Amino acid sequence: MTRSRRHDRLDLCRPLAKWALDEFPSIAYFSLQPLIAFTVLFSFLAIRRMPIRFKRRDLRLVFIADILSLGASQLLNIAGFARTSVSHSVILSSSAPLVIAAYRLLIKRQRLDARSISGMIGGFLGVVSLVSATGGSFGASLGGDLFVFTGAVA
Repeated sequence: MTRSRRHDRLDLCRPLAKWALDEFPSIAYFSLQPLIAFTVLFSFLAIRRMPIRFKRRDLRLVFIADILSLGASQLLNIAGFARTSVSHSVILSSSAPLVIAAYRLLIKRQRLDARSISGMIGGFLGVVSLVSATGGSFGASLGGDLFVFTGAVA
């Protein structure tokens, strides 16, 4: 099979996000993700007639968390996604719950129950097994992997 035909097959197998990044600027794509999530979440809450309230003192913390955490995460994902493979991105992004659990254990000294630990490890191993079955690590790089992992931590 020629390089061109093999490349075409790989293009057909890429997930939607990678395709979208090829079609329009990555900043636009990743800027739309939080807006779509916000719209879906608050539409769901409105349909269920659930109150949407924040205490005035919490608004500052919510704003800081949104800007710093979500903003940093999105920018790091943009940088990483453009530099690594889809399979590496998915695996590294799914490691976020494990990183949070390690933070809670090591820094906050909070233990998780066995059910939570087994759920996180099972979920992570499930993602790894599904992604590994596709065998796609075309275009992976250590730098891109570091960006994606740092974005997951953020």
